[in-house]
Amino acid sequence: MYTLLRIPMVSKRVVFLASLGLFCLGQPALPQEINEFRDSYTLKVRTIPVGELRLATRSNDSSYSVSAILFFTGIASLISDVQVRGGTRGWIRSQKLVPYRFHLDVKRGGETETQVLSYKSGRPITFEANPPFEDELNIRSSKYRKTIDPVTMLFLSFRPSPEVKVCGKTYEIFDGAKFVTIALEKPINEKNDVICEGRYELADGFSEKERRRGKDGFKATFHQNIGGDGLFRLHKIEAKTSIGSVVVERSTPSS
Repeated sequence: MYTLLRIPMVSKRVVFLASLGLFCLGQPALPQEINEFRDSYTLKVRTIPVGELRLATRSNDSSYSVSAILFFTGIASLISDVQVRGGTRGWIRSQKLVPYRFHLDVKRGGETETQVLSYKSGRPITFEANPPFEDELNIRSSKYRKTIDPVTMLFLSFRPSPEVKVCGKTYEIFDGAKFVTIALEKPINEKNDVICEGRYELADGFSEKERRRGKDGFKATFHQNIGGDGLFRLHKIEAKTSIGSVVVERSTPSS
């Protein structure tokens, strides 16, 4: 029960791990010939199903669009009504994702907190939050120049692909208010699975207490659909946290 009472504290962390509108003229435009996928994942804390993560993406050779929603289910939904919605659009340049606009909505207790981060050439330039943050970060700092937003990180990790390219790299994640570093080790091949060990570290925008606790390790498992399209899909993320084990597992059975 103690774990369930602390569910709201880990909602944004899950979005980082794994860790999901149309905008004004000048945004990335998607033609009719697009690639898209939708998927859902179950969130478990200490083996107890407590929530669901849903993703929807669209992309082509030049641009991408992603939406994600995290909400609580079962007993957890009786304790917390927190719902997290995130979305991003961006360009694809030289096989790299260049965010254009990221937004995050957190609903709790009948109220909604919003964040909007806009980019120019992949660099954060404006940040709006309602209600405003007491201590705002300098989003134009060179520290955040090459960062990506958390929903773009979801796109990198969750989209089906013929090979797993997300492993063996370090990612700097920034949403305008919080800064997180995710480091993934080189992949390990096991039959039809690819496994990546990793660590994430909470940095700017978190309290000292959160920083000390936010250096948890995790394991990501990608499963290849041998009997179908042959693509790898993220099957499971397992993390050790201060509240116990947190697992994000694909709801659709793997082939």
